[in-house]
Amino acid sequence: MYVVCQLAASPAEYGRKFHFAIKLIDQDATQEIVKLASNATVPTKTGVRQQHLNFLFKLNHVRFPAPGVYEFTILIDNDPKRSIPIFVNQIEEPEPPPST
Repeated sequence: MYVVCQLAASPAEYGRKFHFAIKLIDQDATQEIVKLASNATVPTKTGVRQQHLNFLFKLNHVRFPAPGVYEFTILIDNDPKRSIPIFVNQIEEPEPPPST
């Protein structure tokens, strides 16, 4: 599973350093499943009205303790900016084909 995030920054934010984090939490917000974090700087580019920063995180071996609604929360300098739900369903094992 990958988490892809794009942030937009205005010229007033060019050169600004910030702490970026994504948390994956359970539906009760009692358990943090994953936390990804990075420090970043908004690039300075003249003649552009808005700068875009792309973040790509690969999540390996993530285990969800139970089916339900989980949530990715995006934080900038520890301030929550957006939350995106993810729905986890339990899938039954398929029955083996009949033997012939």
